[in-house]
Amino acid sequence: MAKQAQVDTDSAVFTIPINFSGKARKVLRKSANTAGIEVISFIHEPFAAIVGSIFTDKNSNYNTPQDRINEMNNQNVLVFDFGGGTLDITVVKIENGKMLEMGTSEMTGQAGDKFDELIANMVWNNFVNEYSKVHTSDEFNIVKKKKWKRLLAIAEDCKIKLSTEKSVDFILENVTGLDESIIEEITRENFEELLTDILHKVDTTIDKALSYSGMCSNDINTVLLTGGTCEIPAIQNLLSDKFGGRVKKAENSALVIAQGAAVIAEMGWLPFLTKDIRVLLCDDSYWPMFENGQPLSPKEDAKNSEVFTCVDQRNNRAKIIVNEGIGQELGRNLCLLNVPVLGDNRFGDDIIVESNIDNNIILNVTACSKLVTDYNLDIPPQPKSAEIYELCFGLDTNSN
Repeated sequence: MAKQAQVDTDSAVFTIPINFSGKARKVLRKSANTAGIEVISFIHEPFAAIVGSIFTDKNSNYNTPQDRINEMNNQNVLVFDFGGGTLDITVVKIENGKMLEMGTSEMTGQAGDKFDELIANMVWNNFVNEYSKVHTSDEFNIVKKKKWKRLLAIAEDCKIKLSTEKSVDFILENVTGLDESIIEEITRENFEELLTDILHKVDTTIDKALSYSGMCSNDINTVLLTGGTCEIPAIQNLLSDKFGGRVKKAENSALVIAQGAAVIAEMGWLPFLTKDIRVLLCDDSYWPMFENGQPLSPKEDAKNSEVFTCVDQRNNRAKIIVNEGIGQELGRNLCLLNVPVLGDNRFGDDIIVESNIDNNIILNVTACSKLVTDYNLDIPPQPKSAEIYELCFGLDTNSN
C-alpha cells in the first residue's frame, strides 16, 4: 500500500513500492483528486527512505542536511526496504548534490506476511498429523478456515519474538472445540529453515539491483535498512555476509519513508530521469528517446516521436527493443514490441515509434508500420504498445 506524507490540505507527495503498476498509480491519483488532494509527485519508497534518513538524523554532527549530502559525495547507498508485503531495493548514487537511482529491484509476496503463513502452516500440518486418526480431512478444513486468522496472528507474534529469543511457544487452545490444542515450541533454527528458499530469493533480488546499477557489493558504501522484516536475524546475517559492517538500520524506521516524502514536498524537488531511455539498433548501438536529466514534470508529459527503418523483415515482424542505460553502455531491456510489417524486402519498412512519460512517471511506447498503415492492405495496422513504470529517477537537492 502506498504511503502519504501530507504537505498541506490540498497537495502531497505519495510514496509507492517499486512494482506499483501504472494502473495503480492512476487509481491512486484519481482517488487523491477526488479527496481534493493534488499529487505533487510519486517517489519510490526506498528512495524516500534515504532522503528521510539524511534529513532527520538527530545524531548527525553536521550543521545542515546539505552538509551531510556534500560529505556523502560519490558514495553509493543501497536501501533495503523489507516490510510485510514487499521487498523493495534501490541503489542510489550521491553526486554533486544529486541523489540518483542507478538500479532497482523488488520481490512481492515473499515478505513478512509470507513468513507468518509459513509458521502457521507448519504448526497446523503438525497438528493435523497428530490428530489425523481422530478427525477427517473435511473437519480439519472447516476448523482451519475458522481459526486461520488467529493462527496467523499467533505466528506473527512468534516471528517477532524470534528476532530476540532463541525459541518461543506457539499456543492455541481448544482448537477443534474439544480438548485438542496446539502447543509447539518453535526455535529460531526451525524458523530459519522455513526461510531457506526466501533467503535465496532475497539474495537474488539484491544482485539484480546491483546488476542494473552496474555495481557490485564492494561498490556500496552504506546499506540502509527499513521495514519490520529487517529485524529478523537471518536477514541481517545475509546482509552482513554480503556487505560486512556497512549495514545500518534507519533511525525511526516506521516513519522515515513518510518523513522523506515530506522533505521532498517541502523542498519542491521534482524527479528527473537518471538514465537514457533508448531504442536498440541493429548494429547494437542505441538511439536515445529521452536522455538522462529529462525533467519529469507533473504538469506536462515528456514526448518523443522517431521513425526507424526495419532492415530485417523476417517473420513479418520488426523488433523494437526499448532499453534503459547511459550513453552506449549496456543497460537493461524495458520492453520488446513485435510490430507487424509488410514483409517485402523491396521496401525498407518504416516503423513509427511514439513515446511519452506522463505525470505518473509511466513510460508509454507505441510502434506501428508506416507502410502497412499507408497502403491499407489486407493486413490491418496493428500498433503495438507497452506501459513501463520501472524507471530510475533522481532528485537534485541543490534546487528549491
